[in-house]
Amino acid sequence: MRALIIENDPAVCTALETALKDFKDREKASDRASALERFEGSLADKHFFDLVVVDIDTPGIQDDSIIVELRQIEEKHRVAPEKLACLIVISASHSQQLLTDCVFSGSNGIIGKPVDPDQVLEKLSQLNLTGVPQPPDNSLLKRITAKELSNSIIKRIDRGDLELPPAPKIAIRIRQLVDLNADIDEVVKLLKHDLSISTQLIRTSNSVAYGGFEKNLSTGQAVRRLGIDRSVEVVMAICCRGYFVTNHPDYKQLVEDLWWHSLACAHAATRIAGHKKIDVEEDLFALGLLHDIGKLILIQAASNLQMPKKSGMDIEPEALQSMLTDYHGQIGMRILRKWGYSKAFAALIQHHRVKVESSPSPVMQALHEADLLAVVAGFGYGAIDSNEAAEQLKALGYIPTLQNDLVAQISAHIEQLRYSFG
Repeated sequence: MRALIIENDPAVCTALETALKDFKDREKASDRASALERFEGSLADKHFFDLVVVDIDTPGIQDDSIIVELRQIEEKHRVAPEKLACLIVISASHSQQLLTDCVFSGSNGIIGKPVDPDQVLEKLSQLNLTGVPQPPDNSLLKRITAKELSNSIIKRIDRGDLELPPAPKIAIRIRQLVDLNADIDEVVKLLKHDLSISTQLIRTSNSVAYGGFEKNLSTGQAVRRLGIDRSVEVVMAICCRGYFVTNHPDYKQLVEDLWWHSLACAHAATRIAGHKKIDVEEDLFALGLLHDIGKLILIQAASNLQMPKKSGMDIEPEALQSMLTDYHGQIGMRILRKWGYSKAFAALIQHHRVKVESSPSPVMQALHEADLLAVVAGFGYGAIDSNEAAEQLKALGYIPTLQNDLVAQISAHIEQLRYSFG
């Protein structure tokens, strides 16, 4: 078995050498650069380390980012799950947030200082490190709070460590063209740069939702049938559909429900704007589609912690829902800022829940009402049910006949779009 010790403290090195005497092949690195070089070299040579012990108090490291880098190197080399290194962190800190950061970044356990050889052996025993790295003791993971998980995600977003979905650049660019009064030919020219999006746009234009007497065969025909504004919305939806995925089977339905809720909100927002004749600069469709992007990232983070090699942690549905409600706004805001959206636009995502006694802007009010309409239409996501949402809409002036009309439009449109975005 092979071990890599990333440490520059002689006393800790001695303790680790004593504890790991059964590892016949031990290598040491005293700084970040040499550690990453040795680790990547071992993967390139197919001479994998079974164990990596890293002291994150080492100068030049001093946080959990090296854990992320080590795991990213394994991903780069497509290391099989059974070959992933068991990664143990050493630190003098006893912070629960540090534990959360390290686990979320991909570590298998943490050992406090001063390091005792028996302590190291006990940790190895807990991890059943007898040849193949095993998942960590999930009792540690069960202590992670929603706030700590959210803080870890935000820290990684700000640091650039978290792998975010790519920004919907072509949709943003088309919206910019439209705002500059571009004509259809300019929009079509841009769309032709992405064959995948153009193909799906044509397919959508031929769906029941938009279909005419003749079948569209080109991007230009599709855009002319849909119109520029609707084409922008469809392209945005096409770009974002691929974000709503997870590899964990227990979370697939949650993510799928979130997708249809987001799409329903997007269409509801545009209909509300038309009904109320709201003239706003913001892209209401994009706001509706992205308003819960923070929930998606939180769900994906939670599911990743439960994947094999990470943990067997169970998250109660009520606890998960509470976490999504309380922390998705600030995470969503940071994601949109990373994508290049304005601070004002991103702030709308963080504060889209409207209180009765507040005086929200027209766009925030529209987004709030769209959220409620989506719930009434059967595309809810959260603690509020359709009856409560209907009562809130009624209090906002949506009489039953108006609610029924808007809900019918949204429901019919979303059901038709299942053909394109299923």
